[in-house]
Amino acid sequence: MKRSAGIWYVVIFILFVASIIWLLFIGKNLEPTGVVNSPSSGSVSASDHFLESFTAPLPILIIQIITIILVARAIGFLTGRIGQPLVVGEIIAGILLGPSFLGLIFPEFSSFLFPASSVINLQFLSQIGLILFMFIIGMELDVKVLKNQASAAVVVSHASILFPYFMGVVLAYFIYTEFAPDGVSFAAFALFLGIAMSITAFPVLARIIQERGLSKTPLGTMAITCAAADDVSAWCILAAVVAFVKAGNAISALYTLILAFVFVLFMLTFVRSLMKKIGSVYASREIFSKKVVGLVFIVLLASSYVAEIIGIHALFGAFLAGVIMPQNLAFKKIITEKIEDISLVLLLPLFFVTTGLRTEIGLLNDSASWVALLFVVLVAIVGKFGGASLASRFVGLNWRDALSVGVLMNTRGLMEIVIVNIGYDLGILSPEVFTMLVLMALITTLLTGPGLEIIDRTFSKVDFGAEVLSKIKTSFRIFISFGPSKMGSTLLRLADQLTLKHNKHISITALHITPSVDVKPYEAVLYEKEAFQPIKATAQLLGLKLETIYKNTEEVDKEIMSTVSAGNFDLVLVGAARTMFNTRATGGVLRQLLEEGETNICVLIDRGFVMAESILVLLGSEEDRSLLQYAHRFRSSNRARVTILKVGDGQSVNLHDKESSYYDLSSSFGEVIEQRIPDRQLLAHFNLIITSLSLWNEINEMRASWIKDCPSILVIKHHQDLFTDSDAKLLTERNKA
Repeated sequence: MKRSAGIWYVVIFILFVASIIWLLFIGKNLEPTGVVNSPSSGSVSASDHFLESFTAPLPILIIQIITIILVARAIGFLTGRIGQPLVVGEIIAGILLGPSFLGLIFPEFSSFLFPASSVINLQFLSQIGLILFMFIIGMELDVKVLKNQASAAVVVSHASILFPYFMGVVLAYFIYTEFAPDGVSFAAFALFLGIAMSITAFPVLARIIQERGLSKTPLGTMAITCAAADDVSAWCILAAVVAFVKAGNAISALYTLILAFVFVLFMLTFVRSLMKKIGSVYASREIFSKKVVGLVFIVLLASSYVAEIIGIHALFGAFLAGVIMPQNLAFKKIITEKIEDISLVLLLPLFFVTTGLRTEIGLLNDSASWVALLFVVLVAIVGKFGGASLASRFVGLNWRDALSVGVLMNTRGLMEIVIVNIGYDLGILSPEVFTMLVLMALITTLLTGPGLEIIDRTFSKVDFGAEVLSKIKTSFRIFISFGPSKMGSTLLRLADQLTLKHNKHISITALHITPSVDVKPYEAVLYEKEAFQPIKATAQLLGLKLETIYKNTEEVDKEIMSTVSAGNFDLVLVGAARTMFNTRATGGVLRQLLEEGETNICVLIDRGFVMAESILVLLGSEEDRSLLQYAHRFRSSNRARVTILKVGDGQSVNLHDKESSYYDLSSSFGEVIEQRIPDRQLLAHFNLIITSLSLWNEINEMRASWIKDCPSILVIKHHQDLFTDSDAKLLTERNKA
């Protein structure tokens, strides 16, 4: 049957192909005389046609996008390795692909890759990307922060706008004659330069605060609040300046501002209440439909359109559309995921390259230009850093936090690039001033990380005495690092059973890391809540005090190491993400911690651990006797049954040496067994196995099959004794009893 079906398929296929060829042949009789195969082919040869296809608009656009994404990601990765935000790498990538580098070194290739006729296509796509980006920035802005901000934050945010704005106007007075474009009034030039001096990159600042773990500190709260207020104020001022420039006179500008006020009021009342109702219903991915996404895009594009028609720029409309979106975190996250990848990864890098194509460092070809650049950078830093720092000190912050706020507020990043592009498009900024402001944005953003490091090092030396006092131990300190939220709860139960419940001075710190730097602040709130909810519930159930730390970084091992080093912990508990069966048993993230950690480290290979009731301690050498301390803690907390198993060469371990500090422990335990290879039937009677790191590595090198049948395993790297005075006293009393 199958064979006959195949034959019929071939017959029918041949029949139809032959019919098509026959119809094409007889159809030529219907053509009038002089008709050629292709009206546009002419006498172009096949090879010439193939070469022309390389320079056609669509292939050029595609190769441009591929090149831009590759270069932006590569430079962004390199700048990220030295602690700089991704936006720094993208700005540098744009400059490198422009006439300042590629056009200078490889002019022919640059003209092929970015022909003048193709720039309009890049600008169009980049503007769409900017509209989407500004919408996301508006969504990131927490309006509650602005509503509830303290008077101190108001003073600092306003000072960090007014002071640099004033200095920008002063700077304009000195450079207007030589660098302003022809036909541009001093008022327009000065007002726009003031905005360029006073802007702060809220998204970059928020990520720096988040990455440095400052989100919940007074410094972080102050900086975020000031930056949010600064962002809103600056964009409102920008809208007014754009309206003034486009209108041409004060009366027309006033008319534009009245329309803008009505538009903003309508968006903040009617549209916002509508979106709030939608957000309260469609807060789950399960019921989130394409109709809702379509409505969000309509609001975004309509807001951008109206803002552009009024004369306050489409980007302000996009920003406002983001602000009025529901504050529901789940709704925000769903919308952002649908927009962010296409805008940040694909379209936004195009904006940096179009900016780079406009940035011609070669235009600064005389001493006057470089002196002007120096003054632009100097005024930008002194105005923003000085204004924010002095205002922060005035409202009561100490010098360390005040200077840190100044450094953070001096971060300009992408927002500055957006502002100067608007000025360039409006004809307010000349190519020379445009180049100066782009370089200023890059320099001030680059200085943020090193500036914070310098402040930290300077004031750490001053506070050395306090730092030493803070490291004096007043409690038994345990550190937990976990990935899946369930593992965090499991490790906390393990910690509780290792703490000896008679000890009231227990300090437990839990760390959870999202292994990515592309996490939005409001996404971080969701991730943190989801990660710590189980472990916090377990802590409340067990009556334990728990401190939590949340970070997002791709360098997970370094973050864990730095936290452990700074915390002066007595015990570190981590969970193995997968069964550690490989030639290097402790590979991956755990390797550096186990090799370089200078404290006691326990790695739990979880196989349903709940409570250590029946424990098997594996001894392979004399050094493994330190594991008895951990078994003692389980026994004291849970009344666990402890059995000692001497494996391999450990059968010669002497547990009866009365001179040994472990004699009291070993004699207090029950059964001692000697087996070179553990019996699977024996392993079935236990719910936790304790082994040393060195013995665990030996077992893995032998690829012991019996490990697969084991219960949960606690792999321990012992560094220092766990015994405290209270432990020794309790043990002595129990032995006497």
